[in-house]
Amino acid sequence: MILINGKEIIVAPVQKDIPLILKSYNVCSDELPYIEIFRSKSNSYECSTGYIDINGNNKRKDYIQIGHFFISNIRVEADEKEYVVEIDDIIDEYYYHFHYFIKVIFGSKDNYGKNHSPYRINYTFNSTDSVYYNSDGTLKENSNCTFRKFFSFLAPLINETIDSGHAPSSLNLDYYALKFKDLDKKYSKFDNDPYEINIDIVLNCIYSMKVDIIKRKKDLSFETGDIIVTFEIQEGKLYNKYIESLISKVLHASVVEFFSEDNKYYYKCSLNILPEYVRYDENSLKHYLIRKLYIGFILNYNQELAEEGFKYSIKIENIKDIKLNSKILALLNFIIDIKVSCYVDGVYRVGRDDIEWKEYTILFPIEYDFTPSPFLKDLLNSTLSISIEKNEEKLCYYYEYRTESEYIAGIAERRDYGSFSLRRKYFHKLMNKIIPLLTTNEGIRKLLGD
Repeated sequence: MILINGKEIIVAPVQKDIPLILKSYNVCSDELPYIEIFRSKSNSYECSTGYIDINGNNKRKDYIQIGHFFISNIRVEADEKEYVVEIDDIIDEYYYHFHYFIKVIFGSKDNYGKNHSPYRINYTFNSTDSVYYNSDGTLKENSNCTFRKFFSFLAPLINETIDSGHAPSSLNLDYYALKFKDLDKKYSKFDNDPYEINIDIVLNCIYSMKVDIIKRKKDLSFETGDIIVTFEIQEGKLYNKYIESLISKVLHASVVEFFSEDNKYYYKCSLNILPEYVRYDENSLKHYLIRKLYIGFILNYNQELAEEGFKYSIKIENIKDIKLNSKILALLNFIIDIKVSCYVDGVYRVGRDDIEWKEYTILFPIEYDFTPSPFLKDLLNSTLSISIEKNEEKLCYYYEYRTESEYIAGIAERRDYGSFSLRRKYFHKLMNKIIPLLTTNEGIRKLLGD
């Protein structure tokens, strides 16, 4: 296979055919990159790369430079199984599954191996092809798609991004690897679109927060230990460098990284800058982080930057914040501590259809010496379609209701019915309503009843 003018691939079955094939092309160079796949003596497939002159005479092995990166190695694996296509019981063609692993390194190949970080960024793109052969054993024209789409689609896409001013170190190469596989596929509303992002998806990621405290000394303070915060990315979604940057900016995280584990993907950061009052109590620490994250993301999330963040890093300068006093802290903690449950319960009836119903409970614990204003109570009720009342005995503002009973064909049993998702949904509704109100004096006055 020969690469012409940086993009177009032609297939030359034998080296002597190259001059004839090139006659119909406007070739801009005396030599062209080539990729040669062959069987080794051990009967495995190997691949060599380099340059060949346009007369098809001299061939030299080398890395292939393509704009801002070069191919340093291509590994080929072929499945043993042969697939045969027959027409009227006569073999028309046959094919094998080939797997390619294309290792690229960014920078000039002349600088490869030097102690200069921009030239040490490497990545391996992989792809699988069904490679077809005619019944006489010759390779079918346009059979191998991997290299065609690599040079005509992926390489220009990466180089254009770098040409527009984005350094190779800022690229999210997993994004380009997925584009390489799906060829810019348009996902329908029924697909799990890996490039889909919006504030709801992001807040669900924030909601998954887990905090690990690793102490270095046996004392009460967290100051001598590491505080690691982890966020789980929705299954099937790509990680996003804009979200990574916004987490870092909002939490003043010293390290933010992306990692995968058990086919799930996470953002992970280490915290160093914390107010003194949260260093001795894990519950206070978690409330502090939730407040910071939801204020930071609801006030600063930018859809356009989030879409760009799949491709490359986004630098964030200044962010909006809310100055918190003790009353606002108590208000936010009141909302953060919301408890929501939804259970299915029922009655088992021998010889007859069982009966089931759903039980919903929503409560806000009375803590922090906080009493919701009439405006806040109305906001809670209208937003969640409930009617909370203070319950002195249970020390909370409380609402519960039960749906009408329904006959079911199965066996009635008590079980959870989406309490986690319902609590997350209600919490996000409230934070999206309350946080913007806290940015104005009038909103604060209404919420606090002052």
